[in-house]
Amino acid sequence: MLDVEELHKTVDKMHRTEGDIIHSVNHQMTYLKTRDSAVEFNTEAVETLSEKVKVIMLDSNKWKDETHTAIQDSFFTIRVTCLLMWVV
Repeated sequence: MLDVEELHKTVDKMHRTEGDIIHSVNHQMTYLKTRDSAVEFNTEAVETLSEKVKVIMLDSNKWKDETHTAIQDSFFTIRVTCLLMWVV
């Protein structure tokens, strides 16, 4: 009779352990799904920010080129004015 009781105790313990394992695996799966969602969100955010930085850099280069051209035009105007003043 003691062997049967020990067998029941062992089986009950195994069922509890199995339940704990199932609960733990479910918890891990939920955690992984949450992480997957967070990674997806962060990836989209990085893509959006990268695109905005790209646009800002392109606009900055365009502004730099326009400013450079304006400065060169101004220097040319000043040189021509100085030459005209020298001739007159």
